[in-house]
Amino acid sequence: MQHLDKYLNIFLAVLATTQLSSCSKSIRWQEEVPVNTGEVIIMNREDVFVRRSAPGNPFEMGWWINGRYYKFRWQGKNYVYKLKRTSMGPMILYVYPEKNTVSLIDSGWPICSGYAEWRWNAGKWEVQKNINPEIIGRPRNIMDFFSARDGDIPKMVTQEFIRNSRFDLPQNGSSLTHLTTDELATNCAGGK
Repeated sequence: MQHLDKYLNIFLAVLATTQLSSCSKSIRWQEEVPVNTGEVIIMNREDVFVRRSAPGNPFEMGWWINGRYYKFRWQGKNYVYKLKRTSMGPMILYVYPEKNTVSLIDSGWPICSGYAEWRWNAGKWEVQKNINPEIIGRPRNIMDFFSARDGDIPKMVTQEFIRNSRFDLPQNGSSLTHLTTDELATNCAGGK
């Protein structure tokens, strides 16, 4: 009986090691992002997934998004935006050529509820009290779709791919296509 317990413990240890060695993966791609100045900025995207059980069912294992990274270069500067949440990501990249800076429209959480403007200032992202009125009504220019399956997202996501994929349809992930006043956060303040 003791030998059986010993072999069972060894088997469980090997099984646990196997599970832990494949507990996360990343999907990376580049994405064309047309901005308000007419330029197209190439954004390097990475979604990090972890393997874990579904809420309420510990036996249903799946890939769950655990982090999202957005990296791009504009006017000789590098920008990195990191998310450690699983909900929506930025929907609009907006550039301010006169101020030589950029903004991302993303959730204002945990500072405020709804979409907020995160502007790059002195090496960090700062939420603005209110969104610049020029941005309201603009179409989404950053793809919201994500998938843990290899090959679902091409290595270079073009605007043609996004148009042809019809992400505006409910069966394809249906996300906001334009920033409207209904989704805005107001009276925000803080930094990231």
